[in-house]
Amino acid sequence: MEQEPTGNAYRELSRGVEIGPRNLILKLPEADDLESLVDEVGEGILVREVLGAHSSNPASGLFSVVAPVAYVFKGGELIGSVKQVGLTGLFGDVLQNVLLGGGGKRQVGFLVAPYVAVEGVNVVL
Repeated sequence: MEQEPTGNAYRELSRGVEIGPRNLILKLPEADDLESLVDEVGEGILVREVLGAHSSNPASGLFSVVAPVAYVFKGGELIGSVKQVGLTGLFGDVLQNVLLGGGGKRQVGFLVAPYVAVEGVNVVL
């Protein structure tokens, strides 16, 4: 195609290298730090880790994961924590219900992401 390469490649272990996305960057309203994000949201749960994301349905976007620990906040203040919180929903709905992002970035493996505040995720305590 006589164009400069963009360096976008994807590889699954069962196949060779293909053209595909590697980095997805969402532009969204941002908080300066995690405390600002929690303060702006006001009330909710803070989830730092989920288990079971690999079993989500990529065709429908349906997910059902467990957060081993979630931190409960109200009025922008941490009021406690709970163990084994279930989270379910559709990933497309999550993307449409992003309220705020930012609060610093975390790296887990190859994923680098900010904290993101969303609404509309089903929470099972």
